[in-house]
Amino acid sequence: MNAWDAEELHKSLFDNSPDGIMYCRMIFDARARPVDFTYLAVNKNFERLTGLKDVVGKNVTQLIPGIIASNPTLFEACGRVSSTGVSEDFEMHIESLERWFFVRAYSPNKNFFVAVFQNITEHKLIEKKAEDAKIAARNVFEDLQAEKQELAHVRAHVEAILASIGDGVITLDFSGRITRMNQAAQALLGLEGKDVIGKLLFDIFPIENEKGELVATIDRPMSVALSAGTSTTTSTTTTTTTTDEAWRRDLPRMKTIHGGFYYIRSDKTKFPVAITVTPVMLENTVVGAVEIFRDITKEQGIDKVKTEFVSLASHQLLGPITTIKWHAEMLLSGDAGPLNEQQRRFFEKIYESNQQMAGLVDALLNVARLELGTLTLKLEPTDTVSVISHVISEQKSEIERKNISLATHFADDLPTMLIDQKLLRMVVINILSNAIKYTPSKGTIDCAVWRVTKGECVDGRKMNVDSLVMKIADTGCGIPAHQHDKIFSKLFRADNARALNAVGTGLGLYVVKQIVDRFGGSVWFESQEQKGATFFVSIPLVMKNR
Repeated sequence: MNAWDAEELHKSLFDNSPDGIMYCRMIFDARARPVDFTYLAVNKNFERLTGLKDVVGKNVTQLIPGIIASNPTLFEACGRVSSTGVSEDFEMHIESLERWFFVRAYSPNKNFFVAVFQNITEHKLIEKKAEDAKIAARNVFEDLQAEKQELAHVRAHVEAILASIGDGVITLDFSGRITRMNQAAQALLGLEGKDVIGKLLFDIFPIENEKGELVATIDRPMSVALSAGTSTTTSTTTTTTTTDEAWRRDLPRMKTIHGGFYYIRSDKTKFPVAITVTPVMLENTVVGAVEIFRDITKEQGIDKVKTEFVSLASHQLLGPITTIKWHAEMLLSGDAGPLNEQQRRFFEKIYESNQQMAGLVDALLNVARLELGTLTLKLEPTDTVSVISHVISEQKSEIERKNISLATHFADDLPTMLIDQKLLRMVVINILSNAIKYTPSKGTIDCAVWRVTKGECVDGRKMNVDSLVMKIADTGCGIPAHQHDKIFSKLFRADNARALNAVGTGLGLYVVKQIVDRFGGSVWFESQEQKGATFFVSIPLVMKNR
């Protein structure tokens, strides 16, 4: 190959190299420090890779002002190469060009250097993204570790709290399966947590009512409580099997429940319980529930003793009360001689107060009999309209005194029922007397009685059996909404009722509820404060002697 061919080959390689190539003369100051360089030759890819044009014969500081300050490494490396002749590889970032380069520099002659370079900006961006992602991942991992430690701490704290609670606690997931059961629950039920975790609550814990009957799933506190939308408190619990779909359908609804229930242990023994059921919400979605229960055997024993004492004391009070009544009636009738006006007023007060005391004692005796279970239904053929009409006639004087308008609506097809007449009278008297007591002068009371067949609805409630229904509606003071759930509780009187009438025992509606339950029926009401109340009573047309 002759010299001309060799020169053409080198020129071809120089111009067609995929890398950028520049041949430069290094400029040093008086102290031999590199301060600039002049482009002597560049290949075709130089302009594409750097974006610089017409550079030959020009100094780099002229083309890229401020490059010495922004890229001192470029001058230091190229200065060393051109002075020592030792090749160097390095990377650099030209800020004004917003590009990264990998440079390989060598010196063909002293004070001269050749730089072969590649644009590695894209690679650097990828590398930076990878590094940023690595840092982000490390930060996320560290955060997760911190969260994990915090969750472990919270979990340990929750477990310690659950272990220390004396009540039984069972947590459930959205499908109604048991996720946790504390030591108290395990001890009360005679089960190991590991044997029940992941199983449906309704499959594991059957419940009986006070009559020893298994409670259907739909009637359990967990199901009934989830039928209206709040937290649930009751006095026992039981169960049967339910499907995940039924659980999801019932879970969002809750209300307070009252009733006697018994949990059945693994050894088939049972104990009375008080239960609270509460849904677990996450972002307005029910994700599970918590059931808390406790053994109330001791409380029931104490209640029985108190009830027996009240029964005994009431019986003992009946004697002197009857004697006082008899003597007061004799004095008022003039059997012991004429009374002056002042004496008559005093004896009338004595008689009135004695009557109130007799009413209280009678109510206490009725409550005691109901709670002790000594009150047996005496079923006999009864004309219910006649009983209700008789009660209304007994209240006629008070109705007329208050100028109350009372309307009655009795269906024509009402049958003769086998029912306890005395207890039916007590139900009607208590509801009607309340309506009269709390309805103002010139108010109205509406009393209606009719029969419904199984499957029909009354006030939105479907009847499970053929029933007699009584409705008593008034325009009285009504019942405050926040006290609706307490209205059938023993000794409870609504705030506005106490303010209107100081005389009252708070036992009337409690007795009504107990009697209607014994009948196998239902009692409920609708009321708004200052807008009156409407009470409904449904009684099966055919009932068992309970």
